[in-house]
Amino acid sequence: SVRALRNIGCSTIMAFESLPAQPYQSGVARLLGASDEEISQLFDIHIAQSSHALNIAEAEAVWCTDWNQAPANDFIEQQNMGWEAEVEPRRPELMKVRYERLIKKRNHTICTPP
Repeated sequence: SVRALRNIGCSTIMAFESLPAQPYQSGVARLLGASDEEISQLFDIHIAQSSHALNIAEAEAVWCTDWNQAPANDFIEQQNMGWEAEVEPRRPELMKVRYERLIKKRNHTICTPP
């Protein structure tokens, strides 16, 4: 979580998000006994105080990729999907970083706060 990293002294934090919205994380939460309401409170981007929405809103940048574009057992292509993902910086100085997939705003509900 962005807040946990900030609490231990990190000053520039990039969130890594996956499309579609949090299937792995919500699946793990469900296996651990979380109810539908609890999963919604954790991962629903439309709930401003959900942990997912807070992470996206508070991170200095978001690296957003769609892991479902490649077969789950194709590890090379999965790695390529991660490296080819777009990054949405939130601080002006991060726009100066040399990375060809840097974008001003992705406008995807999972990676851009409402």
